[in-house]
Amino acid sequence: MLEMIVSFLKAAFYTLFINEYLQHKFPEKYNEFLINSTYNVIYIYSKGQIVAYKIKNQIDSVLNKYKYIIYKKQYTKYNTIEYILDGNVLKKENLNNNNIENVPTNYDFIVLSQNVCATENTSINKRIIKRLDDWDNSFEMSDIQFIRVEVVHNDTKIKIDLKTDSYNYYMVNNRIDGMFIKYFLKKHTNGEMQFTNADDVTVHILDHNVNSLQYNMDKDDIYITKTNYFRKSDIITED
Repeated sequence: MLEMIVSFLKAAFYTLFINEYLQHKFPEKYNEFLINSTYNVIYIYSKGQIVAYKIKNQIDSVLNKYKYIIYKKQYTKYNTIEYILDGNVLKKENLNNNNIENVPTNYDFIVLSQNVCATENTSINKRIIKRLDDWDNSFEMSDIQFIRVEVVHNDTKIKIDLKTDSYNYYMVNNRIDGMFIKYFLKKHTNGEMQFTNADDVTVHILDHNVNSLQYNMDKDDIYITKTNYFRKSDIITED
């Protein structure tokens, strides 16, 4: 340990000595050398950053396609995947299709449909995720089910059912936000409610404990858990 300290001090001493000598003996050339060296280091570093960024993007692109292939091979029993933007289905495909070209990159969320079994009165589980990277390998059903859910716009009220014989949106980690409500209205109510400004639309809920709540469709979200749910605005208020 002592030898290492001595060696370090010697190296530091020789470096300082050489630096002082060159500054006094060849001040102009030495300063020019320092400036050029600094510039070259900065230039090489900047070029390296650009190259590293390009390589990272290429690697990310390959990894995303690889993850997409693995995802589809692993979950082929979940029969469809839908990419949703502004309430509309951008693309829908069967997960048995291994085509990975033209996968949308700009979308609000994804709806995965799990065809559990072909028995009578069996709902198809619907999992809502923001991105494929958010997938948590779960189609776990929540224990809750709201007594009543209404979407209200001006004098128009539409009752919506998040679970029927055809589908079930009461899945753990599903997020019931404005973008989902817009999609749900178009898909499951034949577009009965038309609106341009989501600020004017509220969602009224009578929950499983007979508690009444409402939230603005454009500003608040409901998150479904295994045994309950929580509202985003409540968490923010508590913080």
